[in-house]
Amino acid sequence: MEMRLTLLFGVLLLLPLVSAEILISQPENIYNLDDELSISITLNPNNRVIDELIVDIVCDNRTVKIYEVQHNLNVGEVREVNIDYILTRSKIGFLVGECRLAADYGVDRAFSQNFELSDGIDIDLDLKIGRFNPGDEVRVSGDALKLNGEKVVGFIEIRVDDVGVAISKTVYEGEFTFNFTLPEDSPAGKHLMNVRVYEKDSSGETSNEGNITKSIEINQILKKLEINTAFLSVSPGEELTFSVTPYDQAEYEIKREISIIIYEPGDFVFLKKLINAGEENTIKINLGDAPGYWKIEARAGDVSVRKLFYVEDNEEALFSLINNTLIITNVGNVLYKKAVEISIGSAVEIKHLSLDVGETQKFRLFAPDGTYLIRVKDGDKEAVLGNTLLTGKVIGVTEVREGILASFSNPLLWILGIFLLTLIIVYVYLKKIKGKFKLNLGKSKIKKETSSDHPVLTSGGAIAGGKEEASVIALKLNNKISSRYASSYLEKALMTAKSAGAKIYVDENYRIILFSTSLTKKKDNELIAVKVSKKIEGILSEYNKQFKEKIYFGLGISNGQIIIETAEGKFKFTSVGKVISVAKKLANLSEMEVLLSDTMHRRVITVVKTKKVKKDAWKVIKITERDKHKNFLSRFSNK
Repeated sequence: MEMRLTLLFGVLLLLPLVSAEILISQPENIYNLDDELSISITLNPNNRVIDELIVDIVCDNRTVKIYEVQHNLNVGEVREVNIDYILTRSKIGFLVGECRLAADYGVDRAFSQNFELSDGIDIDLDLKIGRFNPGDEVRVSGDALKLNGEKVVGFIEIRVDDVGVAISKTVYEGEFTFNFTLPEDSPAGKHLMNVRVYEKDSSGETSNEGNITKSIEINQILKKLEINTAFLSVSPGEELTFSVTPYDQAEYEIKREISIIIYEPGDFVFLKKLINAGEENTIKINLGDAPGYWKIEARAGDVSVRKLFYVEDNEEALFSLINNTLIITNVGNVLYKKAVEISIGSAVEIKHLSLDVGETQKFRLFAPDGTYLIRVKDGDKEAVLGNTLLTGKVIGVTEVREGILASFSNPLLWILGIFLLTLIIVYVYLKKIKGKFKLNLGKSKIKKETSSDHPVLTSGGAIAGGKEEASVIALKLNNKISSRYASSYLEKALMTAKSAGAKIYVDENYRIILFSTSLTKKKDNELIAVKVSKKIEGILSEYNKQFKEKIYFGLGISNGQIIIETAEGKFKFTSVGKVISVAKKLANLSEMEVLLSDTMHRRVITVVKTKKVKKDAWKVIKITERDKHKNFLSRFSNK
């Protein structure tokens, strides 16, 4: 009994596959597009049948016919029909999923076992690193298999749309590998990399296809800074508003701190601070701040930027009145040179002023006893200073002298001064006569040249000390140095000489710079003197390029013997011959250049390129010697 039930159950299972007349062979478990579907169908009718054998692929109630042929079979006649069908896109369209074959012949129908029909490709992607900088190379490799297990022979496309990357390569035997470079302006952040692998059939249509998405991240790199100002010039007393914006590789703004330094003309630091990106900042330009080109320097990391702005000239004075004294102060940033109209009541006095920056001039006001309205006008502005009580016989304005100058206006001091001067002349005359008697008539006279502000030995007395070879620079200033910037540049120039060990003396409008072995502790002081002179020339020339008010100068160098001594810690010297006068003469001939004497020229001719400009005067063109003294001079030139 159990055996009969088992047999009956087996027959029921076979009913979907076999009818009395139709048998269908077993298909593969999975097919991809472009695969060949090969099956056999056996026809064994119970009676004679003349009809079409129709075979369909049925997938989720969608049907595609793959075979339709008429067959004429008698009773008991068996016929095997072989069907080979290429599963192309053009034939079956987008028919995919779980499918089976349906065969109809006569009044009978049979179905095959289920199978999967697919157009998919599995992609295994290997991405080397996932975080990149703009401009980095991205390396991609992997495998691609169809769902039927066969290796893909087709194409691969890579797209990173946010950064503008789109490339194509071939896939052979299911493998691919390639590199691509991220653009320098790739936006920062996470981006999707879309990978598509596909095959094409003989008609050029896409058959099997697979897609995968990977995420890559691009770092944000600071590429540039931009300084934004509303105006490129500003008047003293006003504010300059500015901001600094940092940008990354894709021109997007970055939020970060930025360091700024603001320089006055001459690269003097005016302000240092940290600011935030994009934040508005203001600089208050005071009335007396230097005119000319100022500079904003911004830095973040290794990126920096500079921008110039111009501070206008401001010729301005402040007028104030204290009792009967009018005070006029230059509060501008340039020389105040104007005619000022001073009104005492209805009377007018004119004063021509020339005040340096920050300089003050005072005037005493006089008028017959009474109260007067005081007004001052300089052409650009008028100040009403109010009423004040004045005394005197007539209306007048007198300059108030202070300090030593004020003392000179006292008649008693003039008398005392004349008396003292007479005593000094008599004393010097008597001492000179006494000295002549002590000298041997046959002794040669030693000529003396010294600076005016240092004690020296007299030419007629006995000299304690020794002779030394010395090089002398004479720097002649041909105009008055009035501005603080000119003074600072002059001081900077002279510091190069001091740093080299020289002694500097002031002789009216000359600066005498002395080099000797006892001072510099070096033997080749001639070359050191030439190099220092060229450095001084460069510093003063740099000033003249930046400022309206010029420093007109001359530089002369000579060499010769001096007699030196050190007394009570003070260095004293006496020149032998004309070493200083020659240097002065050359400085007087010089037009903002370095001139050498004939003897000096012979000492340095091997390392200094020169040009003869006049008799016994050689212009320094170039110093060809490079290594010797290089470290020595760089130390003091950077101070």
